[in-house]
Amino acid sequence: MIRVFLYYRYDRLEGLVVEGHAGYGPRGQDIVCAAVSALAQTAVLALERLAGVEPQADIREGRLGCFLPANLSREARERAGLILETAALGLAEVARAHPRYVRVLRREEPRPGAGGPLNRGGGPEQGKA
Repeated sequence: MIRVFLYYRYDRLEGLVVEGHAGYGPRGQDIVCAAVSALAQTAVLALERLAGVEPQADIREGRLGCFLPANLSREARERAGLILETAALGLAEVARAHPRYVRVLRREEPRPGAGGPLNRGGGPEQGKA
């Protein structure tokens, strides 16, 4: 199963972590994994190339973490937030269509650098659901 963790602070989406594999189809042919991966990786690219924001990103096999930097201007935060919310909508729709393979969870936790998910070994599941 793929778990998508959406990290909010003051009702603003600050980042996301996607981890796991769907198991919907054979490796390399899993359309659910491909959809989730494409949405998450596009969010990172859009933050960089369209919003001009350098996200705190951690991308590796079976895991993608992406968080907004703390020092963004109001305008940059609004552009970046729109990109993250768009990705979250797409990820939620994939989860709705394939609930046995994708789960989306909202988190209200500290951002990376303050004990957040990119800095602790246990991963996001240590937080509250």
